[in-house]
Amino acid sequence: MENIISFDLETTGLGAHDTITCVGIVGPDFEVAFTFGPRDSFENNRAEILDILDRAPLLCSFNGPSFDIPMLQRCFGLDDQRVGSFMQKIVDPLYAAKALLGTRACAKLDVILALNGLQTKTSSGLEAVKMAREARWDELADYCLSDTRLTRELILCSPVFWVDNLSYAPLTRSVWSSRVY
Repeated sequence: MENIISFDLETTGLGAHDTITCVGIVGPDFEVAFTFGPRDSFENNRAEILDILDRAPLLCSFNGPSFDIPMLQRCFGLDDQRVGSFMQKIVDPLYAAKALLGTRACAKLDVILALNGLQTKTSSGLEAVKMAREARWDELADYCLSDTRLTRELILCSPVFWVDNLSYAPLTRSVWSSRVY
């Protein structure tokens, strides 16, 4: 799992007409953030972002199948085949846990990081929207990369504790095992 590529998005909001403001990608030996201000075009960095995600043997996200991947599909105009290839190699603790824990799994990344003894987030999604609105692009990129790093650290710490003493251990792709410790 060391070669896993983590990614995260920041957006202008959660609605159907909102758009991506930043994409953060972290691998074992690199990290990069792409910001998209009013004058930037997705086309400038779209190919590079998609090349990294396409080549990744495993993708790591937090709520990626429900938010990040659909947002990439809509904003980048991705076809179902490419989206399916991302979904086949996703490792996402929130996505996996929802099926097993239901509403008990709907925790924020910050809560899960703290529960697992990891550093917590540096800001919030609401603040990221404000950063983009105020054209604080460097700050937004730093925040997005921090979340991306933390998500990767969470995946690499095994087992991942969710509630009480229930944990999940990432095995491969979206396949997880549950165990009480």
